[in-house]
Amino acid sequence: MIYAIGGAENQVRPSHRSVWKSLNGRDWQLVTDHPAWSARVWHSAAVHDGRIWVSGGYDGTYKNDVWSSTDGSNWRLATADATWSVRCMHASVAFAGKLWVLGGRRDMEHWWETDFNDVWSSADGVTWTRATSGADWSKRYGIAAAAWDGQLWVMGGSHFFRSNDVWSSTDGVSWASHGRAAGSPRFALASVVFRDKLWVLGGKEGGGHFTNDVWFLAR
Repeated sequence: MIYAIGGAENQVRPSHRSVWKSLNGRDWQLVTDHPAWSARVWHSAAVHDGRIWVSGGYDGTYKNDVWSSTDGSNWRLATADATWSVRCMHASVAFAGKLWVLGGRRDMEHWWETDFNDVWSSADGVTWTRATSGADWSKRYGIAAAAWDGQLWVMGGSHFFRSNDVWSSTDGVSWASHGRAAGSPRFALASVVFRDKLWVLGGKEGGGHFTNDVWFLAR
């Protein structure tokens, strides 16, 4: 199944907490419009240990709660206050038997906006371990993250400027640079592993321009 979880038409006024699912991306079925977690935007979602996990985001306040579900309808609170600080526009991914949270931002309504390049992992969503407080890649939000080829990958994102650099790690602590991707610098991009390739789709470039190009990285 493909799941669509939460979001908003107006990015600063989260209005949706519904969960939808589809087998083909064309025909969608409403799973629930009243999950246990609040309506939010800029959260992250990943599948780990046979469950869907939703973490953090923005519902009018910045969040660091963690929820999980086996079916998208019934949600269980893992923690209302994870060890990692409140944030949105972070990435989460399942890798090496753990759920990982990477980067993100908060205080975006103020001039002192806080961005992150810390990396955290958890086997159960309750107890979190910090791999690093400052990864080799710079502080940023709107990154893409994926597990591929036995490594954890981070691509793109933004701090003061959009990025198109590519990094990988086997442990979340030490990161290797793979230079800059062929695609333009961007944030809010999507990534997925498909047919043994790492794919990057879309994102927001400089000047507020959204793109719908598709790139892949092969072994």
